[in-house]
Amino acid sequence: MRAVAVGLLLATLGMAGCASIPLSTALRLSSISPATLAQVDPSQVRVRIALPQGVELDVASARLNLEVSSDGHSQREALPLVLINKEKGTRSPGVFRSDMPVVIYQLRLDETGQQSMRRLRQELMRPGQKTIAMSVDAPFAGLPSGTREVTFWVDTKLSLVDTWMPLIDGATVKVSWS
Repeated sequence: MRAVAVGLLLATLGMAGCASIPLSTALRLSSISPATLAQVDPSQVRVRIALPQGVELDVASARLNLEVSSDGHSQREALPLVLINKEKGTRSPGVFRSDMPVVIYQLRLDETGQQSMRRLRQELMRPGQKTIAMSVDAPFAGLPSGTREVTFWVDTKLSLVDTWMPLIDGATVKVSWS
């Protein structure tokens, strides 16, 4: 049996030019201040990942990464995610292409992740200029045999009343088999 050698860094906000991050999301994220992020209720943070049917997400290894840097000091937290819901749906892979059947994973921070995000508040509230980076690590648990590429979508929201912010909108990654 062949093992798939694939792990994804699905969304890195600081790399807007390297991925399919919508401009509206980049602008919205750039307007989030450290004080605003410090007020976020960690129990309401959500991540939604859509993968083509047949591609499985390794939910146990999924993480929301937050890094706060200021004045030569940096604190990074890998916040574990847990599954809330898994459902079938469709997503558009691009202009002039038919909608693609997908499985949508809705995730939230687990208790450890919520505690870690609360610890980040201290760093966020320190005086000085700050840089905030956010990314989602979500490796595959399984791929259909012979898969050569995977198109995926990643959305997030910082509050249950927020609308979903698309972080990655139909990006395609190549798959290497070993």
